[in-house]
Amino acid sequence: MLTVLVRDKGVLKLVRCLELPSNHLDDVVGVLLPTFVYAEDNLGGRPASLLLCGFGPGTAEAQTRLHEELGVEVEPLRSALGAPGENNAGLLGYLRSIARNN
Repeated sequence: MLTVLVRDKGVLKLVRCLELPSNHLDDVVGVLLPTFVYAEDNLGGRPASLLLCGFGPGTAEAQTRLHEELGVEVEPLRSALGAPGENNAGLLGYLRSIARNN
């Protein structure tokens, strides 16, 4: 499963959740390229960056390849509460939001 979120000036503009045929990076690139084109056409500008999560040991390879393919800054997702992974990124984000409200 691949989930892609597109924000513009802090506002969520697009959510895509897709079942991929495999976890191969080629399949991820095949989804991200048209998503970037859509964002550029509909939001009036090319996305400035890409955050990665859930690539595990393949994060460095994904970061390098996606930077080359998409021509944007690519960074792994970070959290003050720990390293986000494929199973806990949403939970860490939620816990962080609760901490800010208390």
